[in-house]
Parts: sequence; C-alpha cells; structure tokens
Amino acid sequence: MGLDKQVLPLQRREFLRLTSGLLLVGGTSTFIGCGGGGGSSTPTPTPSPTPTPSRVLAPTPVTVAEYRAFCTATGRGMPPPPSWGWIDDHPIVNVTWSEANDYCTWAGGRLPTVAEFEYGMTDGGKSIEFPWGDMFDDSKLWCGSVTERDRTAPVKRSNNIFQNSLGLSDMAGNVWQWCSESIGDGKYRYVKGGSWNSDVVSLFRCTGRYGYNPEVVSTNVGFRLSSSY
Repeated sequence: MGLDKQVLPLQRREFLRLTSGLLLVGGTSTFIGCGGGGGSSTPTPTPSPTPTPSRVLAPTPVTVAEYRAFCTATGRGMPPPPSWGWIDDHPIVNVTWSEANDYCTWAGGRLPTVAEFEYGMTDGGKSIEFPWGDMFDDSKLWCGSVTERDRTAPVKRSNNIFQNSLGLSDMAGNVWQWCSESIGDGKYRYVKGGSWNSDVVSLFRCTGRYGYNPEVVSTNVGFRLSSSY
C-alpha cells in the first residue's frame, strides 16, 4: 500500500521517494555499542547491495500528535510522559521497539532498515561523515555537544536543524530512531542518529550504529516511518 495523504489522512505527511532498483547498502559501518541494559560491543558485517523496491522515508520523526492519533484509533494509552510533558510537534519518545513497530503497521508502513536509514542519512548514498558533510557542525542538529539541552525540539524549527536534498531532517540529533533489525541473538535492536542529550560527536556519524534493549523506553529514543512501493 502506498503511503500518501489519501491512504493515511492522520499522518498528514508527504513521503519521499529515496531510490528505485538497487539500494546502496555497502560501505563501512561502525557499531558503537549497546545500551538500555548493557551488553558487549561487537562488530557486525556490512550488508551487500540488494535489489529492492522503491523506498520512502518520512521527512521527520513521528510526532507526539501523530502517535496520539494512533493511540486514540486503537484504544491504547499514551506512553509515560517525559519530564517536560507531551508537546504535540516534538518527536514521540518513551516507546518500545514493539510499540514503534505497531504504530508503523497501523499506519501502513514499517520501521526503516539500517541500510535505508543510512542511505537517507547520507543524502542518497553520498560519501560524507555527517548528514551535512564531513565536518561536525553543532548548528545542524539538536544535541548536547556544545549547548546543554533539557528536552527534545520541534521537528520543524528554525535553528539547529539540517534538511538534506531528499527533504529529510533530524537524521542526526533530537532523538535516536529505532530501526527494524536486531543485533545477534535479538537481545538488542539498532537505533541510529543520536539524540538531544548526546554529547559525543561520533554518535552522529552516518556510519554509526548503536544497540538498545527493545523492551526499554527512553526519553532519548523515537522513530521514523518507512515503507516500500
């Protein structure tokens, strides 16, 4: 099912076609570590290029307002709020991997693969260190590397944000974002992008990956909707 405003009126999004035919998923990826309950850092093999259908990613992470619409439609409660409360245009946080996956299924899509996320993060497969280029730039993302933050930020804002030529923003910073794949025996799931309180520059690299306990919620972790045509 195509993701569009007619099929998903509650989403109110325009989904972006990233590529068709061969999705580039090669290159060098860095596995940073495991979080949300500990675990050992282990390298993982880099996938090989795989023929895929056309892919789309949502321009921004799923917002509180969008997740609330899902909860209302399905009769479930909202997650526990963060210390700053629920703000409609901020990314949803405090959701487990399964809850994020349930939302995506309800919306007619799915969570992105690591390869899809990295393809979007590199602005369509460019050889760059960060979504905006090779040098870290604190003005391009919402994070704690220079200025201490105490919460997430609106997904549409005028400062500390970068939108690439595909129309994707917050691919680094604001919230870590769940990906579909598990690590090893499935104890951890991949998240990518770094968050509002991350202060280690390497976490925002396009090749950076992190493992997180899928059953643990965090005010640092949200997600983005993806689909295939």
